[in-house]
Amino acid sequence: MIADPFHSAQYLLTSRCSIYTFNTLDATLTLIAGDSSCGYKDSVATSALFNGITHLVPSPEEPGQVWILDSDNHCIRTLDLIIVEVQTFAGLCKVMANSDGVAASARFGKPVALSVNPKNAFESVLYDNEYLVLKHMFFDSETNEWIVETYLTWEEKCRSLSYDPSANYIYLVYSTGIGRVGLDNGTVEYITGHNGIGQIDGAADTASFYNARNILFLQDSLFLVVDYGNFRLRIVDAYNETISSLCVAVKVVSQTDTICVDERPVFISVHHTAKDKLALLTVSNVYELDLAGWDCIM
Repeated sequence: MIADPFHSAQYLLTSRCSIYTFNTLDATLTLIAGDSSCGYKDSVATSALFNGITHLVPSPEEPGQVWILDSDNHCIRTLDLIIVEVQTFAGLCKVMANSDGVAASARFGKPVALSVNPKNAFESVLYDNEYLVLKHMFFDSETNEWIVETYLTWEEKCRSLSYDPSANYIYLVYSTGIGRVGLDNGTVEYITGHNGIGQIDGAADTASFYNARNILFLQDSLFLVVDYGNFRLRIVDAYNETISSLCVAVKVVSQTDTICVDERPVFISVHHTAKDKLALLTVSNVYELDLAGWDCIM
């Protein structure tokens, strides 16, 4: 889920093989690309086919485009939101391999997560769950090409990753914990996890998660993690090495009482217009968070 760059009241949402717009003003969901059938085809709108969309990222190169991690097609695609056209950007779709090089020559297994450097939009990192490798992607101004190169091998399948706001670390979320890579020296460390499935708060070295999903930074060492299996958001303070749980209190539009969300959270993102708001996608609703609490908008 990401904000639609052309419509201040819309988000882009995905299913396995389709991309939708969600309008927050009237709670309408509109299919714009892909189909209920999965496959591979570069084309326009619903004539295009995907197979296992895992992530959307606004293109750092072309305003109005998004990058699509098409995991089971083993490639990265682009969607031009103006003409609603899908093209292949990196990798060779339908061919699974692991090799570096310029974008068109690089090969991927199952690309699942990508984060753009907040200090340099023409640099990003990508994780490949098939080969358990972290890839570095950057734009080479001399050759006018995007380059893909292996950065390091990890030992876990990744659910999500993100640079911290200062671009000192890359944080990786796996099912039961969180690790990070120091960009100054390449040091790999686990900050929480390896404690099995659970819902334990407190000190990071004893805390546990159950099917952690994506990550969203609030400050340099403070971030939210979607804990899908535990029906809640977790607050990770990497500086003080503590984990806590956030009960998502909401006021549903059709009700008068504030309740705790008893739904599985799926994804958390920045708000489409307001910097002091966040958006949370659950299995059945979209919520907005501001200083007054959560409001259901779907």
